[in-house]
Amino acid sequence: MLKRLQLLAKHIIQRPHDRIERALNIPAPIQSAKSVEAQHHVLHACPSYTELRTEFRNVGRMNAIIETLGRDFLTAMPDGAYVSRLGQIAFLYRRQHEDLATDKVIDLLGNAKEHLKNNPSDWDEWNTANLREMESSIRHHAGVPADLIEKRARL
Repeated sequence: MLKRLQLLAKHIIQRPHDRIERALNIPAPIQSAKSVEAQHHVLHACPSYTELRTEFRNVGRMNAIIETLGRDFLTAMPDGAYVSRLGQIAFLYRRQHEDLATDKVIDLLGNAKEHLKNNPSDWDEWNTANLREMESSIRHHAGVPADLIEKRARL
């Protein structure tokens, strides 16, 4: 009798989740074959390009914050608070601009382009296109004064 109770208790203790899942008809989780690392965490043969991706990741995060503040601005701003929120958004746009228009970022871009030219086998289609888009963005930000970016954001 004691063995039977121990076996029953063991079954109840080990499998409470199975009974709940069956009762709720929850499918078992799918096991992925292999965890695939996100593209921006993979090191590239060109250290300058890896660092450039980190800079753009940070700019992308700032852009996400700007979008969140913008949605808040359009939906939930109390009377009179819009001036303060516009100032916050304008500051972030200016900061984003200043982060991309630095000599450091321009040098990283130059080094990455040189690496692409000298080592094309290190570059796949994705990274080549990504570098091209980064260059376009850097050229835009390097050619426009920060004050103009901030004023535009306040419109």
